[in-house]
Amino acid sequence: MSGLGGGLLPRALLFVLHFPLPSPAWEYQSVGGKEGWLEDHNYFRCLHYAKPLMWDNKLAHKARIVAQHIQEVNMLSHSPSYDQIPPSGENLANGTAGAPSWCNKRSQLFNQHCAVGAWYKEYEQYWNCDPSKDWRTIHRLGHWTAMIWKGTNTLGCAVSSSGHHFVCHYGNSKCDSTKDMCMIESRAQQPMGLPNFNTARCEGEECVACLARSEPQRRAREKFCRQAHLHNDPPHQLPGRDPRKVYRTL
Repeated sequence: MSGLGGGLLPRALLFVLHFPLPSPAWEYQSVGGKEGWLEDHNYFRCLHYAKPLMWDNKLAHKARIVAQHIQEVNMLSHSPSYDQIPPSGENLANGTAGAPSWCNKRSQLFNQHCAVGAWYKEYEQYWNCDPSKDWRTIHRLGHWTAMIWKGTNTLGCAVSSSGHHFVCHYGNSKCDSTKDMCMIESRAQQPMGLPNFNTARCEGEECVACLARSEPQRRAREKFCRQAHLHNDPPHQLPGRDPRKVYRTL
């Protein structure tokens, strides 16, 4: 496994789990594996009016290789995912401590739902559609844009054998060759198969959309997306803050 040191996404950051629940309708998800990855992603995408993702076994295979490599070297390190076939964006997470109660009430272990929630939280933490900020210039939005990018329609994720390392790859079904050919073949404004703001060639809501502005509209959208994409536990009231627990994303 050589060539996994380079990456196009932001450097690793250390976060502390003192942040609000990404969405009150989403906590305590129980479905794991492929279905869990898809449900979580498609729920959050729905909130931002992006179409649901489909599972891609090629991307899942790429993610599995990266997850095992991260475990072996014990370090978060991006693969050259954009330069491989099929090209794809990449989100990484490493969680060995306890989980916040909103993502794993049952075992208290950091799991795949925690990873997805951690990637998504960048929206409210760094942008939240603040008109004074431009999402294209906020370097800490890389995980969120990969998840929500409208040019993406395929997903493949994996967890290392230790259960502590989480990887998702994001692509497009029209993009099954090199990244340069993808731009030609897709003939779309969004860079198909390149779901990251660093390669943005579209503007405004062609790439990503804000959450509904008003609280009633937001709650109505959450209800719609929950019914459309989540098929397990009902929402619960968010408990108080968790003790100081740490995870890492890249």
